[in-house]
Amino acid sequence: MVEQNGHLQATAADVVASIGERWVDGRGPLYEKLARALQEAVDHGHLPSGAYLPSERVLARSLFVSRSTVVSAYGLLRRNGALGSRRGSGTWVCGRSAGRFGDEETLGILARDPYLSGVIDESPAPIDFTLPAPRAALDEIRGAGLLDRVGTGLLADAAPLGYEPRGLRSLRRALIRLLESRGLPTSEDEILITNGGQQAISLLLGLFVRPGDEIVVENPSYRGLIDAVLFSRARVLPVGIEDTALPARLRALASEHAPQLVYLTTTCHNPTGSNVDAEVRREVARIAVEFGVPLVEDMVLADLSLELPPPPVATFARRSAPIIVVGSLSKVIWGGLRIGWIRAPAPIASRLARLKAVADMGTSAVSQLVALELLPALEDRILDVQRREVKRSLELAEELFGTHTPNWRWTRPKGGRSLWIRLPHGDGQDFARLALSHGVALSAGTTLSFDGSFEPYVRVQFVQPPGLLREGVRRLGMAWEAYSAGMAGGAGSDAVLRES
Repeated sequence: MVEQNGHLQATAADVVASIGERWVDGRGPLYEKLARALQEAVDHGHLPSGAYLPSERVLARSLFVSRSTVVSAYGLLRRNGALGSRRGSGTWVCGRSAGRFGDEETLGILARDPYLSGVIDESPAPIDFTLPAPRAALDEIRGAGLLDRVGTGLLADAAPLGYEPRGLRSLRRALIRLLESRGLPTSEDEILITNGGQQAISLLLGLFVRPGDEIVVENPSYRGLIDAVLFSRARVLPVGIEDTALPARLRALASEHAPQLVYLTTTCHNPTGSNVDAEVRREVARIAVEFGVPLVEDMVLADLSLELPPPPVATFARRSAPIIVVGSLSKVIWGGLRIGWIRAPAPIASRLARLKAVADMGTSAVSQLVALELLPALEDRILDVQRREVKRSLELAEELFGTHTPNWRWTRPKGGRSLWIRLPHGDGQDFARLALSHGVALSAGTTLSFDGSFEPYVRVQFVQPPGLLREGVRRLGMAWEAYSAGMAGGAGSDAVLRES
């Protein structure tokens, strides 16, 4: 937003960000869908009362629609009282149709997140490449009858009251065995069970970070981390996880800024799929110890590596060092399981347990017992089928993209479930909006960035059923042809988005 002649002026970029990438979803004429999206942006405070909107022609160019679409949408909202206008003065926001919804700035940022919109609003595109769709582990669990003993375990293992903020002792012991097999000696008082990796992130930010504090975070990054950091109101010091100068950059930031936290995904980084080499991990551990800055190592996707990765950063330092490991069974077994964990020095784990008790009094005992039953099969069979699924899907995705979008470029990921693709020209967010009109959702690079960078990039979650993957990439190829033709003929071509 900018101020002009005493009035708040929303730029076309502001409006595009406020309505998100999914505004073209649903039925009805395109102008009605645009009007609904603008009304929601006004109701949620993303477009504040009194703000002037861009002209119909300017907004149409940014949305790749015809001017008549924007004219009709503005007209509908004027009749509903949401917008006002005067000849020669422009169009402005009159006000919401409902009251306040809390912290408008933070909720506005989160509401524009395409990932959250797809999950919460339950309105995914016909083919959704913003989220993976793994099936191998669920099929293995269903076929092997691995959960037959959960009811018996609930009676034998859970506490009578049911509140155990640190997590079931039996599950913590099982996770200790898993961690020790990965070279991380751990005791029961160093483990905390969480509701997935996302709660682990929120608890750590709640413990270490206050509004305005500076933290070092990888960029680009996992969308859930970005949202949690934005919600914490921390000031971000971005680093590139693939940069060989990462230790030097980290040391300089630790010296100049005294950050409250460092957060890195060293194995199967999301979205790039890269692994940090052993020597860099060793130096990162040395810096964390030297400066006494808490370092969080995200290992949520580490078990989906297609090669043997170096040991975790925590193995290069003493156990009392402020190095914290976050893991989860949600990615390697099933997202709906919602079982994550934090491995931290005992004093830190104890403080985190108190925060968790305030939040929810402890993770569901039923979910923990399901996880306990599945853990023995994790190494024996589940990880094997998961990695095979990743490998097969990656090979198919690379073949398909090579056929339908041969000028797109990416570095083959070392694991995980995403391709980080650089487009040969244009802007990833513009293309993502156009792709959605072709029935495919994907994440623009800027939505996975703390500073709005990575404009030429998109992320595709390639672990999908083969038939859906084939059709989705075919549609992306068609969308790319239309996008490239639109750029050659001038942005805003009426042919890019059609009324439906």
